[in-house]
Amino acid sequence: MNDLLQPAPPGQHWFVLHARPRCEKKVAVYVGLQGAPAFLPLRRRAHRYGARLRTFTSPLFTGYLFACGDAVLQARLRQNRHVARLLEVPDQATLLGQLGQIRMALELGDLV
Repeated sequence: MNDLLQPAPPGQHWFVLHARPRCEKKVAVYVGLQGAPAFLPLRRRAHRYGARLRTFTSPLFTGYLFACGDAVLQARLRQNRHVARLLEVPDQATLLGQLGQIRMALELGDLV
């Protein structure tokens, strides 16, 4: 698996995107189309509709995802109708460490 949670290259940094309601996956796809890494932690859920069992994924942090980019990408994201706002992260190393722990927990299935 390609490890996207790497320290940002010079001139770029990680930031938090606050997406409009139910738009997290759309924003993640948009960031990917811009050529930038995005991390949207998803959890798998199952729901029974009568006799049918459906599984689906939903964001772990409703309304939030994480991306790495420069000022040009941030300007494009501010103009995207699915993005409510961008939040700057002063401590990049701590953010990446915490995101790595979340990713590992999701892969191991520790989160319900």
